[in-house]
Amino acid sequence: MRVNLAAQWLKETFLGYFDDWEKEANAQPHLRKKEKNKLQLSKETLLELKITVNSFVELTQKLLSEGGCEYVLSDVFNQDPIEIFGSGDDTHSILVWVFKTKV
Repeated sequence: MRVNLAAQWLKETFLGYFDDWEKEANAQPHLRKKEKNKLQLSKETLLELKITVNSFVELTQKLLSEGGCEYVLSDVFNQDPIEIFGSGDDTHSILVWVFKTKV
């Protein structure tokens, strides 16, 4: 039950905060687009944040329900191996890894 509440908070409240932030920045009528963009996270950063949160929630729920785990230590999760895989590029991104592995 607590896992479902945490997952709901991460997906709705936490990620919703960034959506609200973006809407607020874009609603400023006196600013140009470039200035509005400086007030918020980049589209790429926001997308990667959403991918990370949704992946974490899904994996945690799967480990607890099907993986035989009693608890999950979230602080040991990392994407270093994925970033190392893409380190030949200037961009260290989960998206780079996804595109490289689909080719």
